[in-house]
Amino acid sequence: MKNLPLVRLGLGLAVFGLALTVYAGATAPEWKVPAWRARRKNPVPATAESIAAGKVVYTKNCFACHGALGKGDGPAARDLDVKPRDLSSPEVQKQSDGALFYMITEGRKPMPSFAQSLTETQRWQVVNFIRTLAAKPDKK
Repeated sequence: MKNLPLVRLGLGLAVFGLALTVYAGATAPEWKVPAWRARRKNPVPATAESIAAGKVVYTKNCFACHGALGKGDGPAARDLDVKPRDLSSPEVQKQSDGALFYMITEGRKPMPSFAQSLTETQRWQVVNFIRTLAAKPDKK
């Protein structure tokens, strides 16, 4: 019983270490997009030109965190406390264009808002490009 304080301290440190490990690999919590924003339709057709323009904007503004294929593995991602979302994942791809546009526009730490730095058309073009990142089914 003399060692009980040391046992408690050891358990406390173990729990703290586990919490840090879990937090370090944390992904962003669910993003609540207002329904009326999620219903917004993309006014920019997903043409080869708009997708190419979206890729240029994505490469300049999103690549550092989300990576070339949108996997959340860009060179700056390792320095973030919250891992960027995998834009190719079914969870992201099932989001409406309006929801993706809202997220790009509003941002949420650590992702900045692009409302002032990108035009509305550029943000819609990025949405069109993000759609090309959808995970491809495995060929067997």
